[in-house]
Formats: sequence, C-alpha cells, structure tokens
Amino acid sequence: MGIGAIIRRCFGRYEPQVAEAYRGFFVNLDDFIADVKQSVPDATSILEVGCGEGAICQRLQEKYPASQVTGIDITPNVGRLFQGSQDRVRFINSTIQDYAPQASGIHDLILIADVLHHVPWSMHDEFLQHVTQTLAPDGWLIIKDWERRLNPIHALGYFSDRVLTGDKIRYGRLDDLKEIAIRTCGSESIQKVARYKPWPNNVALFLRPKVTSIPPQ
Repeated sequence: MGIGAIIRRCFGRYEPQVAEAYRGFFVNLDDFIADVKQSVPDATSILEVGCGEGAICQRLQEKYPASQVTGIDITPNVGRLFQGSQDRVRFINSTIQDYAPQASGIHDLILIADVLHHVPWSMHDEFLQHVTQTLAPDGWLIIKDWERRLNPIHALGYFSDRVLTGDKIRYGRLDDLKEIAIRTCGSESIQKVARYKPWPNNVALFLRPKVTSIPPQ
C-alpha cells in the first residue's frame, strides 16, 4: 500500500485543493475533458473505470449535465473528494469484472484515465474486454495514459506514482497502447490520438470499438 492517502489526509480540509494542484502538475484535466466533450458531444450514460476520488467524474457531470455518470473503482471511499451535485452521479466500489455483467451494453461513453499502467500487462486484454462489454453499440471508449518517454518528467511521474500508490506500475509507449486497442477493440477502432498539456507524456486514444455481445471468459 502506498503512502499517498496518508499524506493527503494530513492536509485536512485543504486536501481537495492540494490533490487538485498535485494532479494539475502532471495533466490538465480541464483540457482533456473539454476535448472529450468536443469529440463526443452527446452521451447519455457515461462510465469512468478507475475513477478514484472523483475528479474526472465531477468534470464529466459539468460537461454533460443531462447524462448519468457512473464511476467505479476498487479503492475504498470511491469518489470521496467529489464536490459536484449528487444528481445523476453514482460511485460504486467494484472491479470491472464484477460490474460488467450487470451493465452490459448500457454506456455510450467510457473513460479509462491513467489506469492502464496499474493493470498487469498480462491482464490488459481481459480488462478491456470486460470494459467493452458495458459499451453500447456505436459507443466511444477513451483511454488516456502516461506514455513512457525519455524525459525528466517521466522519472518524476514514475517515482510519484510508485511511491504514492504502492502499485507495481508499468508504462508503455504509444505504439503499445495502439496495439492493445487494435487487439481488443478492432483494427479500425482508433479514431483519434491526442496529447494534453503540460507534458507530452499525456496521450489518449479515442476509440469506436467493434462491440461484441459475447462476454469475456
């Protein structure tokens, strides 16, 4: 277990501001979600897999005021720093494997942001197969992750992620991410590749997977 949760709680009532500042040093979530909204202007049922404390779900609720937003995560107290309206948002403590059977084909927009490098590489295919099981026909899957690059910020990002979360993490290159997407979502699934400030390591794939009704084994 990492020390991140302990450190953040030391800030008491200032924890939300500190968490936002720390997150903002590595990625501009406002730019990311604005790009999501521009690319997918209409979504009625949105899922974030690995939503953590709720920062992205809060932004999704603001950008999609008529949508139902669901955030799932395996960590306790999921969504605990969410500060938006409680209307049309729910947080569920669950794995995607447990959640998928009860939500087959219901979400027209799914986000996985800075989660894949926490998932063992041997489980990427199974993980994404469960994710796409919950995707509606013609739905969008957006995978954002931190790309391994030869720059100083990558070393800092790795150290922070490894120490604060305690997870065994492994970052890939953009080509690795594309390969996983093609293997699990189809050869023509990639619609767009984007990067986000302040660092070029922030990369996202916008996918229209070939959805199958057959659940992963």
